[in-house]
Amino acid sequence: MCGARESPILVEGFVRLDKTRRRTRASKVSIAVKLNRRDFVRAVVVFESLRSPRADASDATASGNLASTVAVDGRAYASLREALANARSGSTVTLAAASAHEGTFAANVDGLTIDVADGGRATLSHFTSNPYESVLEIRGRGVVVKNLDVAHGSKSVANNYGVFAVEGSSATFESCAVKSTTGSGFAVEGGEVTLVDCVASGCASHGFVGLGDSTGLPGSGRATLERCTFDGNNANGALIRGGVVVHMRHCTLNGNKRYGVELIDCEGEIESSELRNNAKGSINATNGAETYVVVSNDVSVL
Repeated sequence: MCGARESPILVEGFVRLDKTRRRTRASKVSIAVKLNRRDFVRAVVVFESLRSPRADASDATASGNLASTVAVDGRAYASLREALANARSGSTVTLAAASAHEGTFAANVDGLTIDVADGGRATLSHFTSNPYESVLEIRGRGVVVKNLDVAHGSKSVANNYGVFAVEGSSATFESCAVKSTTGSGFAVEGGEVTLVDCVASGCASHGFVGLGDSTGLPGSGRATLERCTFDGNNANGALIRGGVVVHMRHCTLNGNKRYGVELIDCEGEIESSELRNNAKGSINATNGAETYVVVSNDVSVL
């Protein structure tokens, strides 16, 4: 209407200010402008063009999309697989707390750290009819993995592991839990692993598997297990064999359907641990392990 007074039209949007593992906070930005009705659409277009692309990605996270729940050295990525593909030696991959990531993942570079923001936990899972697929495969050296819950299922007979450190790799796992509905929890073949405060219970096979490399020579694999729990597995709490050097301290291996720990052609020590109520016995050592694995007097067996 000619000469009529136009009322301000309020144009609103949301810009991400901060996101944490538990929640995302946003601040509403309002722009009030005097414009006639026919220019309203133009104002909206201008406003949208000023929004940050990163803010848009964060908004997708708030709506349930996994975008921006993963970062590498502070830079956000749309998925864990993409983040790992862009990681470099020494990078830190940070997952949002309570985030869930489905699929198979590989830690390929040396010195990589995978952790969860704010001391929380994140979940990795993979269930498939395809054989030989672990949820997380370690291929680099000096890899550190913290605060993950891993759920796994694959139909394979061999290499049926939830988390697998391949030959030549080395990794430390801290406060991680793995359950496999078809195989074993943690495994290393011809690599070096340290597990601290980790759990692999209720697995269809073993809780932990430590194997040497293809030569089977003494020292061809190493496993250090500290304050870990391997309870209620359908096979052994832990299976160590084929040249592995094992150091087990302050662990519990109870209620497994074979042995608490089965030792075959390996060496090392077991101390300050509890192995009780395992169907076939607490410790079974053969092929030289009965000589070269030292079991201290403070190990509780029943």
